[in-house]
Amino acid sequence: MTTPVGTEHLPGTAARSRHVPSSKAASTVLGVLKYGAPLAILAGLWQLLSWAGILNPKTVPSFFSVVSAGADLVAEAEIFHHLIVTVYRAEAGLLLGVVLGVALGLAMARVRALYAVSYPLVALTYTLPKTALIPIVFLWLGVGDASSIFVVFIGAFVPIVITTFHGAESVPEVFVWSAQSMGTSKRRLLWTVIFPAALPQILNGVRIAQAFSIVIVISAEMVASYVGVGRFIFLFGEAGNYNYMFASIFIVIIAAFVLDQLFLALKGWLLRWTEKDGASGA
Repeated sequence: MTTPVGTEHLPGTAARSRHVPSSKAASTVLGVLKYGAPLAILAGLWQLLSWAGILNPKTVPSFFSVVSAGADLVAEAEIFHHLIVTVYRAEAGLLLGVVLGVALGLAMARVRALYAVSYPLVALTYTLPKTALIPIVFLWLGVGDASSIFVVFIGAFVPIVITTFHGAESVPEVFVWSAQSMGTSKRRLLWTVIFPAALPQILNGVRIAQAFSIVIVISAEMVASYVGVGRFIFLFGEAGNYNYMFASIFIVIIAAFVLDQLFLALKGWLLRWTEKDGASGA
């Protein structure tokens, strides 16, 4: 921060300039503690239970054993190839679900006949366990990227449709009336008024769908796949290498957390125009 000319010697100026970086440092430390402290406690408890012999090392390896196995996987780097495949499948299916889900959700909010036909089907499909469809999809599409992406699409599509529909339904009518009074066409009304107003709720649905996507693609890869972290985890478990199996699971958890944080950053950028984000950034 640049100090205005002539104010260098005013009381408190230097203190305020030092306060800004120190506040940022304190915020960073608190952020690390927010996630790190509970994880450290859990890891320590896990290791203590292993040392005490309460956990069976044949089925639940010690925390240090899992960390060592994770270091081996990272050093060999093979797991990263499988991780890239898994993330590609999850994000491709999610993107397809976003495009079609948002379109259908907006259309359902504006066309009552389409809502009457589609919403009961969407509501029933929402409660359907998506992993139950994995064998059927693999039977139709075979083993490969297409089947995994399609299963993810099914899992991501429904929550996005529902959140988009409810977001569009909750748009205040005064916004619509104001735009119509200014001569806005129905098509422009949908994309310049309703969609931006519903965007916060749509993005919440996309975040939920992204979490579903990782779970579903891992499950699909365990059932039938030649590559992917799910297959990697399954093979380690089948061979009894549980320390490597747990390490692979933790690597997936870290990757999913990173994807979620990246999405939150994207969400914040997309919603930077909202009153809430503007106030928080002030």
